[in-house]
Amino acid sequence: QESDNWDDLYTGGGGWDETIVPLSEAVRERMQSPWTEVCSSHVGFAVQPEVQALTPTGCSTTQELRCSEREFVTPMFLSEKEGTEFSLLFTFDSRSETTLEAGLNIMQTIFICFAVGLGA
Repeated sequence: QESDNWDDLYTGGGGWDETIVPLSEAVRERMQSPWTEVCSSHVGFAVQPEVQALTPTGCSTTQELRCSEREFVTPMFLSEKEGTEFSLLFTFDSRSETTLEAGLNIMQTIFICFAVGLGA
C-alpha cells in the first residue's frame, strides 16, 4: 500500500525545480530490503538493477568500476547529530565521461602529431 503512493510521499507531491523520475519497482524493493553491500565503512545497495556484488556482502562499485570511473558524493548539509549517527555516500558511475575524455585525448594526440609533422 505504501509503494502505491511512494512518489507522492517522498517527493513532497511536487514543487521541485527538476523533474522527478519515478523509481522502478526493482529499486523500491532494494530500498525496502535490508542493505547488505559493504563498501569501505558504508553499507548500502546498488540502484542499477544490472549491478550486483559477487557476494551478498560484497561491494558492487569496486567490482564493476575502476577507481577513475567512480565519483563519490556526500551530503554537505547535515546537522551535528546526523553527522555523528548517520552517514550517506553516493557513488556514481562516470564511465561515459571517462570514455569521452579518452577519445578526446586520442584526437588531441593525433592533432599534435599532425601539426608537428607539418611543421618539421
